[in-house]
Amino acid sequence: MALLEALCGVVIFLFLLYRYLTATFDFWKKRGVPGPDPVLFFGTMKDIILEKVYAGIHWKRMYDTYEDSKFVGLFNMRKPVLLLKDPKHIRDVCITDGSLFSTRGLPFYPNAEPLIQFLFFVDGSVACPLRAKMSPMFTPSKLKEIFFTMQGAFSRLEIYMDSLLSKNEYINCSDVTSRFTADIISSSLLGINANTLSTDPNEQTRNKFIDNLLIIRSEGIVHKLLDMTKALLPELYNLIGYRLFRIDRVTDFYTDYILELMEYRKKHGIVKCDIVGLLMEIRDNPEDVAEVIDITDHFFGAQLFGFFTAAFDTSALTIANTLYELALNQNIQDKLRDEIRNMYIEKGELTYDNINSMSYLNAVLKESGRKYPLQDALTRSSTSSYTFRDTNITVPKDQAVIIPVYAIHHDPKIYPNPEVFDPERFNEEAIRSRDSVLHLPFGCGVRKCLGERLGALQSKMGVIAFLRKYKLEVCEKTVTSYKYNKVSLISIPDEPLYFKVTKIDLFCDVRATNE
Repeated sequence: MALLEALCGVVIFLFLLYRYLTATFDFWKKRGVPGPDPVLFFGTMKDIILEKVYAGIHWKRMYDTYEDSKFVGLFNMRKPVLLLKDPKHIRDVCITDGSLFSTRGLPFYPNAEPLIQFLFFVDGSVACPLRAKMSPMFTPSKLKEIFFTMQGAFSRLEIYMDSLLSKNEYINCSDVTSRFTADIISSSLLGINANTLSTDPNEQTRNKFIDNLLIIRSEGIVHKLLDMTKALLPELYNLIGYRLFRIDRVTDFYTDYILELMEYRKKHGIVKCDIVGLLMEIRDNPEDVAEVIDITDHFFGAQLFGFFTAAFDTSALTIANTLYELALNQNIQDKLRDEIRNMYIEKGELTYDNINSMSYLNAVLKESGRKYPLQDALTRSSTSSYTFRDTNITVPKDQAVIIPVYAIHHDPKIYPNPEVFDPERFNEEAIRSRDSVLHLPFGCGVRKCLGERLGALQSKMGVIAFLRKYKLEVCEKTVTSYKYNKVSLISIPDEPLYFKVTKIDLFCDVRATNE
């Protein structure tokens, strides 16, 4: 009898669990939204959860399968998710009604992951005052002020590259571009010398920042066991995840570093208009943001981590991806190098305004952002019930929506032959012919990347720094098929990008012609 009761208890528990896990599976059918049939536990995201495919490819499959639909109804396990395809609705969610979708809807566990409390992840009520405080750091006038500090990385890059080339003509470009952007960000926005381009290993502090970032990738947000715990027991994860998954050692590094740096500046009366100075101002005058932000020590560590990660990692990937395409497409590389050469001949020097006047460089970077978007998708969550314009589809408060950036950027109806790298897609005439929400490397609307100008400037400077001194070519170590890492929070290649690099003289052809 006891065994029978226990068996009945197990059956009842499994039945109730099944009902709980499948209770939402008719959500989109009730609303007339097409989509694939969900399966137990995984919903419609089995391949992503089991890390079988890069998320961008999964969204594209859904995007292509329901070609004639403006919406696709999906499920993240048991949670309904709406994929948007129509530019009109994308514009409404991001821009027109952006205030109603000011939250990204991403998992947010501030106790377990204190470093997640930076601008990208926080909800709209917190993001708004933070953006207001931080936006002056990214205006054109501010970027002009720090431009010459950033340009100092050019000479350090050349010394470092020459050191590498003295040993091997094949260069791990992924590593070099990360060192380059880490150098720029450290010197211009944090006021420190990270020595990431130093040829003396004893001087490098690169591991402190970058290696801790890699720990976050492997043991934090994207760790499989961690993700399972979040999905099944989110409250438990938020309670114990901080210590259990060793996130504390990374958090403590960034927190201790920024606190020590702020105290050092305060003690020695050092005043700088950079990120550290901005955080010192928030610490000394918290009243502007205290109503919506809990100003703790970890808050400052999160801002340091967030700024460094967003500014260094994304630009490094953009530069590396662009150089990869230039190595594959020598005609584009030669044309771009001609523009760089002509800029120096006509303008005499590299300045913020001169860089932004280079139309072909701008087109090359935009095409790189199209083909290799750093986010596979944009996510938003509604702050109230919402009816989509010109439809009878109404979704409830907290509804998650997905804008499939990778799928849009690789839609042949929008970008013919999307696998071909073609900067002419972004000449002035072509840009005018497309809806602006169909190019989303930095997002759009109220949650658009705050550092877009800085990211674009860094990427342009990186490409110029390489092409003015070096020719890039494919080699036996160059990947022939670009594949994305399946678990990273941002879209990164699965393998390092290697090229054959030859040092050149930018003006040799001009001198030869004159002679």
